[in-house]
Amino acid sequence: MKLNYLAICISFILLHPNNIFGQSHIILTTTPQQVPEGKKWVLPSNKSCIIQVNEGTTESGNLCNAMINSNPRSVSEIMEGDFYRPSNVYTIVFKSINKVAYTNDFTYSITPLYFNSSPYMQVDNTSQISEMIFYPHQTVHTWGCLQSIELIEMNLTAKDISLIKEKDLNVKQVKQSDKVENIQPNHIASPTFDYQIYVAKNIQYPVTAREKGIQGRVIVKFVVNEDGTISNAEVIRGIGGGCDEECIRLVLAMPKWTPAIEYGKVVKSTVTEPFSFNLQ
Repeated sequence: MKLNYLAICISFILLHPNNIFGQSHIILTTTPQQVPEGKKWVLPSNKSCIIQVNEGTTESGNLCNAMINSNPRSVSEIMEGDFYRPSNVYTIVFKSINKVAYTNDFTYSITPLYFNSSPYMQVDNTSQISEMIFYPHQTVHTWGCLQSIELIEMNLTAKDISLIKEKDLNVKQVKQSDKVENIQPNHIASPTFDYQIYVAKNIQYPVTAREKGIQGRVIVKFVVNEDGTISNAEVIRGIGGGCDEECIRLVLAMPKWTPAIEYGKVVKSTVTEPFSFNLQ
């Protein structure tokens, strides 16, 4: 892992020696990083940047390879927020991809057309943006098909500082409002067992996925019925290689849940859960 990260750093330094040592560029990897005080990290559209994809991405027959060879092409993901429960997920949409000379077989240059942004586990609530901006104290990392990417580091402007202060004020007002109302008439469905232990003990990494270097997150939606049983499991974001089918098997084999309660009545509800496959 350390050698791989060193190779990534050397590739970017060779490509941008002045920018790297001038601290105007940073390399975002699968290790979460926090934007420093007084800075912002930017990934604009219509400006080339350097990416490194996972090894399995160059092989046909997996989702990552299909994404970079589609029209338009795309690669995912950049995660914002907590490692296990990020707040937002970003996919880069681009037109062409070019191999970077004198680097490894997985380093490319792309020019983003735009970015698809969606709240975590809300793939139906996707918005298109022309620029990604991360502000101080935000935690960011790559995942899925994307091993690393080059972002621009810039000083905050007066306008940036004003926007950050306004956002912080709105968050405080929402929290105060929730505290005053303190209304919680409903209860969401929840496991009757230790969910994390169940997944850790029972999930199996498919042989095909291992051989092809496939990794990433599979998101599954399922129904918790009034009696706590699980049904109607479906993959809403998959990675292939047998990982999607494994998640469905795992979900349908779960013990009963505590069903949701809405205004005092037990009801059927839909739950969405992520499952991670990581070769590292």
